[in-house]
Amino acid sequence: MKKKTLSFILGGLVMIPLAALFIDSLTNGSTIIAIIIGILMVRLIIKLLTTIKKGKEIKLPAMSKEKSEHYESLGMSDQQIEFFRETMQTAKEQIKALDTNMNSVTKLKAINLRTDAVKITKSLFKRLADEPNKLHLADGFLYHHLPNILELTDKYIEINNHEVKTKTSYEALEKSAAMIEKVAILLLEDYERFVKDDMDELDVELTLAEQNISRKEEKNLEDITKETTASTPDKED
Repeated sequence: MKKKTLSFILGGLVMIPLAALFIDSLTNGSTIIAIIIGILMVRLIIKLLTTIKKGKEIKLPAMSKEKSEHYESLGMSDQQIEFFRETMQTAKEQIKALDTNMNSVTKLKAINLRTDAVKITKSLFKRLADEPNKLHLADGFLYHHLPNILELTDKYIEINNHEVKTKTSYEALEKSAAMIEKVAILLLEDYERFVKDDMDELDVELTLAEQNISRKEEKNLEDITKETTASTPDKED
């Protein structure tokens, strides 16, 4: 990410002389107009660089030896590991913020109690941390539902904190609360989707275990029957 930002800055510096020539030809040598256009261009560049910095810079914690070995055992490349860790760090921060939001307002607390939204996000995050090779199964969770529910709770709290609330404000709060609950249900579906393979494997294991138990019970019943038959004396004629 830092290399891309540096390339962008260097590219911008290279374009400055060209931009100066363009401005000069555009303004026919008018110094005032050139200055105005130059200021606008500088402000635009600063805004773009600020946006890039906010959107891309992610501080990652030091990676433990165990984690590094775990990723390598899964055949992940350095680029894949970096992408996964950045994705998880973003999700971690969003879950932390969601937890705070859900416990800051009575209505949101009630929704969280009904849906276990925060608990589900934490559980799915933990499962994904252990199984990074299943990242594709959590795309809806990471890139849609988690960011959406966080944004909805942010907006709900913002409106709820208005000193004066109008009828429109209360209607917006009700709609937001209903939408938050719907997205919480989608989070549960995300979790079920992620663990589906594990549940399928469990079903297979349970079926095999039941079959083994049935066979053992049948065998035990046969053995008991044989023992009973052998120990029963023949009747005299």
